[in-house]
Amino acid sequence: MKHLLTILTICLTTASYSQSFDEIKYFLNVKNDNDSTYKYFISFLNKFDSTDKYKNFFCEKAAERVGDYYKSKKDYRRAIAYYDSAETKYRDRLQFCGNAYYIDFIPRRYKVSQCYLELQSPQKALSELTPHIFGDFGYKYFDSTMTAYYIALVNSLYTRQQIQNELKSSVEKVIYTTYYRWSLDSTSKYIVINCKLEIFGSELELAGFELSPEKVNEIPFYETKEGLTNRFKRLTIYKRLENSVGDQNGSEPSKGSEPF
Repeated sequence: MKHLLTILTICLTTASYSQSFDEIKYFLNVKNDNDSTYKYFISFLNKFDSTDKYKNFFCEKAAERVGDYYKSKKDYRRAIAYYDSAETKYRDRLQFCGNAYYIDFIPRRYKVSQCYLELQSPQKALSELTPHIFGDFGYKYFDSTMTAYYIALVNSLYTRQQIQNELKSSVEKVIYTTYYRWSLDSTSKYIVINCKLEIFGSELELAGFELSPEKVNEIPFYETKEGLTNRFKRLTIYKRLENSVGDQNGSEPSKGSEPF
């Protein structure tokens, strides 16, 4: 799927701006993080603005690669700034489906988490990943390396009993709310359902759902409070942590491993 999205983006970009195939291939395949690579990618950020959706694909990746350069130089704060800019400055890049955003987003937040860990801010490192690894969409984009890193990070901050308490209280204290929303033309009224909880210092919204008022008694089970919390407890990360063997001192997560 990732390769398909990349090819589609490149085809559109190439058709619009006539980049050569060799140029695109070079852009996508530069692997090292030396000074010449840094200069190559920073040139994209200096050349293009952030308003063009086609160029944004390249600028987003260039910003991440500049972040990789600073991360390799142990300049973690500057690395975080460039990783963040990939989201805040180039977020409106061309997309082909809603979930495509997470393909690059999750591995990038993993890198940000590693940077915070190197900066001796493990709780901040954890909060970078918690909303996504427990999220309705983001969890699908965590590979085994990122998941193992997250579990080790949790175990370094919490004892086994504290982990169990967090898992239990997150479900027991879940907040299930409903409110009304009018359509943009003010002709239709909907009931909006939200379910929020907190775990490991992060707030999560399990799902959003809305239906017309006349169907208020037809809420499907999977969107009820019980249904949503049951789904939450079936997440792989929830079950892995539920069986965690963390101790008082915890185990130190790997700081230098990469997801790919």
